[in-house]
Amino acid sequence: MMSATNAKIIAVENGKLAVKAFIEHKPDLVFMDIQMPEMDGIDACLEIRKIDNNYTPIIALTANVMKEDIDKYEKVGFDGHIGKPIELAILYRLTQQNIDSQG
Repeated sequence: MMSATNAKIIAVENGKLAVKAFIEHKPDLVFMDIQMPEMDGIDACLEIRKIDNNYTPIIALTANVMKEDIDKYEKVGFDGHIGKPIELAILYRLTQQNIDSQG
């Protein structure tokens, strides 16, 4: 979905690898699936927040779109939410907003 942009994409298979990739690559923005093997997106977000001094935006990607789910994601440190199936317009808007907010 992001191939139409000039973004450098780093994709991993699970939450543990997401944390490792975050440390190694220091991305400008993270899209985090909530349901992943080995470590879910919530735990991965919490781990990243422990080490992230620059406060990189993390956007939750999930089919869980109830208000209580979204509130929970905000409380643990996510900066936004995209429901599945992902709409390109929302994906691009949140990407642009979060990159622009970093200055």
